Amino acid sequence: MTGNEIYKQACSLLEYEREETESAKTLALSCINGTLCDMGLCDTIGSLEEEVKLNPTNSFIAVFGVAMLLAHVRLDTLRGRLMAEVYYPKRAQAKSEILRCRESFPVPSA
Repeated sequence: MTGNEIYKQACSLLEYEREETESAKTLALSCINGTLCDMGLCDTIGSLEEEVKLNPTNSFIAVFGVAMLLAHVRLDTLRGRLMAEVYYPKRAQAKSEILRCRESFPVPSA
């Protein structure tokens, strides 16, 4: 999934027209990278055309995170709150799975 696809899906969830201006693209990129880092997946992207390396579950979660941030930037509190109600519990679940995987690696002994 590319950054453009995440942005498109987030706009669709919010029922917003997807803007193609440079400022809108910069905002979308910032929202995507912020969401990726918030999810504990700090593999950021440099442009909306880049592929975002996420499994399908994390892609689903990221779309809601980006939608939440886009709504907050537009001061659309109702839609922002609705997206947050989906995003935060799903993000917590994804983060706990990531931490479990990281903790399962053996620690080398000296």
